[in-house]
Amino acid sequence: MQLMKTIARTAAAQVCLLMVATAGFAANPLNSPTGLAVDTKGNLWVANTGANNVVEFTSKYAFESAGTITQAIHYPTGLAFDPAGSLWVANFFGGGVGNVTEYTGGVQNTSNTISQRISFPRGIAIDALSSIWVNNNSMNVTVYAAATDYGAPTGLVRTIAPYGDVLCLTVSQGVFSYASSSTVYQNAETIALATGTLAGSSIAASAVALASDSSGNLYFAGSHGVVVILPANRFFLQLPFVPAGMAIDSVRGRVYFSNATANSISVYSTAGVLLKTIE
Repeated sequence: MQLMKTIARTAAAQVCLLMVATAGFAANPLNSPTGLAVDTKGNLWVANTGANNVVEFTSKYAFESAGTITQAIHYPTGLAFDPAGSLWVANFFGGGVGNVTEYTGGVQNTSNTISQRISFPRGIAIDALSSIWVNNNSMNVTVYAAATDYGAPTGLVRTIAPYGDVLCLTVSQGVFSYASSSTVYQNAETIALATGTLAGSSIAASAVALASDSSGNLYFAGSHGVVVILPANRFFLQLPFVPAGMAIDSVRGRVYFSNATANSISVYSTAGVLLKTIE
């Protein structure tokens, strides 16, 4: 009888361990994460492309299931918050060729869905005037004014097609910066959207992800995982993977990198120290 009790307790313990292990595995919602964005509370939002949703992690790196967005999400690739705190999602396949739509409190605002001249969007940035900048299939950047109906023809401000080669983009401190396959352009265009040739400084480098901090410093991650800061051209760190996206939390001194291959997010301090791997 004692032997039977021991076997029963052992079996129960094994089942319990299996449940814990399974729950721990299932707790990771990341599936090919790409675009990242940080809200004013320090929460991290992830374009979870492989799972076809957007997920949220708290400032303490915990997965917040209540923050998961699935409504009208179609393979998200880029995220950005506007000055009012609404989240904008670039949907690569939304409406067949992609769209950009707004979510307030996690609920879609259908009246603020942009589809005009959107073609397989890969990245999105929003400036201090709430103008929305969209990277269309790495071919060009379309800009939409916030003061108009985003879906109407008057909402489109202009299309920027520097070389038909735009891998990633960011907007900060009143300027637009972008990267091509061979060059990173900083301060390429002012928010005023002046016509004429794009101006600004440049550095010969291949970048797959761009982000700006609150001071206007431009971080870029290359195809070999090397991150450099402009304008000082200061080396930041050598990543062990090629990031699919990047975001900076200047208030808390964090830099986030999405690892689409490993289904994880690496969190570094602004001093280049690895703080956490979310997986």
